[in-house]
Amino acid sequence: AGYEWRNLALGRLLGRLFAPQGPLVAVAAAGGSPYGSRLRHVDMLGFNDRVIARTPVPEIALRGARLLLGRDYVPGHMHGNGAYVLDRAPDLVLFHNAPCLLITPFVSGYEMQADPRWLAEYRCVQLVCPPHVLPNGRTESLRVTLWVARAGRVGIRRSADAIEIPALLLGSYRQPLPFQLLDLP
Repeated sequence: AGYEWRNLALGRLLGRLFAPQGPLVAVAAAGGSPYGSRLRHVDMLGFNDRVIARTPVPEIALRGARLLLGRDYVPGHMHGNGAYVLDRAPDLVLFHNAPCLLITPFVSGYEMQADPRWLAEYRCVQLVCPPHVLPNGRTESLRVTLWVARAGRVGIRRSADAIEIPALLLGSYRQPLPFQLLDLP
């Protein structure tokens, strides 16, 4: 069993945990997770998003493909638009296939890291998922890295007489500066 089954299991878990809040989830893997969760998603690679799909590939992505892969272009994985994704105000961000990554390998995430809103508004969380059974019969548990908006639909809620902090954020990591490796996504 591969990443698609892990993404599906993660999606189902996210749907169970967060469906009542109706969060927007930004994903780099826009298959199993969106399907399994039934939550609203932003596809950070643009396969399912017209704005990102039509955003020109930035020079840094072209340089990265040349340097790391020896190719000038990698179809489908070089588009991104970090400002657009942050303008959509996703409540949860998943940078890769489950179990996801702390550091993004794609353009949208790379650009999001450079935006001051990212450091101010998002926190890294490790979500320990319950065991799930893969199609081959093997049972697997995942520890998923995701980013949570502090004040989003699943984040901190304020009212006139109370401040409610979800347990999810209590052990979260506040990123001190952008994680940008070699100026390449």
